[in-house]
Amino acid sequence: MSKILLKMLDELPLYVKQILDALEQYGEAYLVGGCVRDALLNKSPKDYDITTNASIEEIQILFKNYKQCKGNFAKHGTVSVIVDGKPVDVSSYRTETMTLKDDLYHRDFTINSMAYSRKDGLIDYYNGREDLSNRVIKSVGECHERFIENGTRIMRAIRFKSQLGFRIEKNTERAIHQFYEKVLIGVAAEQIERELRDILTGPYVFDVLTKFRDVISFVLPPLKPCLNFIQNNKYHIHQNLYEHIIHVASLTKPDYETRLAALLHDVGKPNCYSEEIVENELHGHFYGHAHESTLLIESTLDGLKVSNKTKEEVLFMVENHDYQFASQKSIRRLLEKTPHNDFNLFLKLMDLRFADRKDHQHLKNITDIMSIIEMAKKIQEEIISFKITDLEINGLDVMKFGFVGKNIGNVLKKLHKLVLDKKIKNDKQELLLYIHNNQKTLIE
Repeated sequence: MSKILLKMLDELPLYVKQILDALEQYGEAYLVGGCVRDALLNKSPKDYDITTNASIEEIQILFKNYKQCKGNFAKHGTVSVIVDGKPVDVSSYRTETMTLKDDLYHRDFTINSMAYSRKDGLIDYYNGREDLSNRVIKSVGECHERFIENGTRIMRAIRFKSQLGFRIEKNTERAIHQFYEKVLIGVAAEQIERELRDILTGPYVFDVLTKFRDVISFVLPPLKPCLNFIQNNKYHIHQNLYEHIIHVASLTKPDYETRLAALLHDVGKPNCYSEEIVENELHGHFYGHAHESTLLIESTLDGLKVSNKTKEEVLFMVENHDYQFASQKSIRRLLEKTPHNDFNLFLKLMDLRFADRKDHQHLKNITDIMSIIEMAKKIQEEIISFKITDLEINGLDVMKFGFVGKNIGNVLKKLHKLVLDKKIKNDKQELLLYIHNNQKTLIE
């Protein structure tokens, strides 16, 4: 037995050992899938899966004294047994023959088709360890059969490539391109979105976006018109719009919302395209493309069933990725526009903008972005430190001008903004005079 597997055995958590002990008294029990793969990569497994020759009913009876999370799992031959608050998925062998070899044959990829037991050590019928050493993602048996069994496997293959940088074996890759439309149509949106999250945050995302543009644009339909669209714009390094988009996405930090926004930030360009001849050269324009992109992607985000937070952040970044910073006032205006006054979201937008500018011919705007961020930090500090209660007047002063109810608060909010914008001073007499002279506009 290898030192790595001995280390895995030594470091096996107590709650996993408890489940293995119970199953081994009944029959067969093997650690399987990702935990074995991660152990061989010398990584600490994030979770543990166990496969057994016990039936689903027998598993449920065997662990009747433990909390179980069944849901749809039982229908697929799996029960999540919870020990000390830690869940472990326990599955019956996947085939009617009820053998480990047949069960492993119906796993997704060879690197996930290895099993391990304390009695037998590593079980590797399908050369998973060799493929792991060679950094290869390969389907077990017939590729198309594995993908038809479970369409999510196409997204998983791409996810492994993005996260691990492994090469996808040629037959497996060919089957992905051939069957993605047929099988992904039947996969739940939540599953696709979960895989997409890991794909986009992987360190090898650029390779994935390049090789699997057909799959990515199927999952994100607004990208389709961008695949072969030529921008005809001398300011862009990459004239092909999709090439520009994926370079921008790969240049951003590995944050899901930022990279999703980067992938979608320019999808409105084909609809907004206009052109003119400048110095005998054709020059393309995309007036209003940020807003058009925002309109196009909302239904896509809804279809993927992203969280409300993700949707709000992506829409904000796409809408404002081309925002014109002309002055301190414009920086303040965008900060006030940022949902929930979330400065981290503002910084995500700046990261997208920075990546976008790096894929332009003129790099001068990159230093401009750094100065915008520094200025925004100072403005944000002012906003945080200067509250409405710091005004030199209060609700009682406002009431003397005849304002009642919610209008009192609205007046104070407008005065607070005017002071922050340095349009008036935080001086009691000046504030009272402003109210006197602008009573109608203060309640509009």
